[in-house]
Amino acid sequence: MLINEIEKANVEAMKARDQVARAIYSVIISKYKAAAIELKAQGKEATDADLVKIITKSIKELDEEKECYEKAGRAEQAASINTQK
Repeated sequence: MLINEIEKANVEAMKARDQVARAIYSVIISKYKAAAIELKAQGKEATDADLVKIITKSIKELDEEKECYEKAGRAEQAASINTQK
């Protein structure tokens, strides 16, 4: 499954001391696990499609956050979001 690849990448980011990548992977993993628990309560299994939806939604949230920073004239914070994506 795709989540296994993301978990491996998270470990590699930790070993490489890449804090930005590690933070991103950790957020995605946490959101996926929460969704998996919720789906399991409904008698369903989380799939790669669910993970893709989570990633897509997270990217959209980052874009919206960046836009808010730009409107507020906070270029440094907006630039940090580009680093995260």
